[in-house]
Amino acid sequence: NTFLLLSIMFSIAFLLQVPIKNFGNKNVIAWGFAFYVAVLGKLPVGFFAPKYQEKVPKNYPFNPYTRDVVVTSVAMTCRGEFSFIIAAFGLGEGLLDSELYSAIIFGVLLSSITSPILLTLILRYYNHLASKYLEQDQLDKSNAGGKAPLYVNIQIRSAVVRGMQGSIKRCVNSLGLFVIDQRSWHPRGLDVVVATELYAVDSKTMVDIVMALRKLENHNIPSASPGGEELGHANNSLNNKSSIIPEDEQAPSIDDYVAERCEEIRQALLHCPDLVDANVKVLQWVPL
Repeated sequence: NTFLLLSIMFSIAFLLQVPIKNFGNKNVIAWGFAFYVAVLGKLPVGFFAPKYQEKVPKNYPFNPYTRDVVVTSVAMTCRGEFSFIIAAFGLGEGLLDSELYSAIIFGVLLSSITSPILLTLILRYYNHLASKYLEQDQLDKSNAGGKAPLYVNIQIRSAVVRGMQGSIKRCVNSLGLFVIDQRSWHPRGLDVVVATELYAVDSKTMVDIVMALRKLENHNIPSASPGGEELGHANNSLNNKSSIIPEDEQAPSIDDYVAERCEEIRQALLHCPDLVDANVKVLQWVPL
């Protein structure tokens, strides 16, 4: 695998530039932590995360915009190979002495190690909260034998267009859907197909939760929690513009009004201006 070999060679080349022997110097450590603290200046960037007009379900455990701000802020604190390049250039041109160079590299390494770990923990935390809410909400409704909002799984394949994910989110919100989880993936390249999957709750449609659970057992309605396993990986098969699930696989037998609502959502997405050559499927989803 050429990409893997290049990645290994690239990593080794920069690791050889890490002045480990200077990391015992107190001045290097002190300035390294100072540079690390300076990285926190990137945190306010999270407030530029888009804020969508969406109706959050009652008793939902967190504000989606707050989550987006926190995730974006932490993601922006990562420092990687480009910082190594600048520092190495400064050292080679005599702009930095050995001690200052070592301090910069120390701070970059701290950020490169801690930020991804912190970001992973934050994402797991919010996914756990969402999963627990969905499970408890379904159990409460089923025990009471009452109605519950319709949950849907939306699967989209389309050509790559700048800003398409935000456009999809706005279109879905305008339909009265609250997006619980949205993710996308695609193979490397320019002319590729982007696969997008959303899990959402519909505030406009109510269903009998007991009946939905029975259909889950009888018809294999999608039930995977968005906070669980990864939904998929980018590979060359995504360039096939068929739907995410086989075309000959029919949606489970569900009530007519649910089927009509799913079709209404599908048609609205097909008319989304930033979806080009789109293939859309909308299925009922039971979050258990």
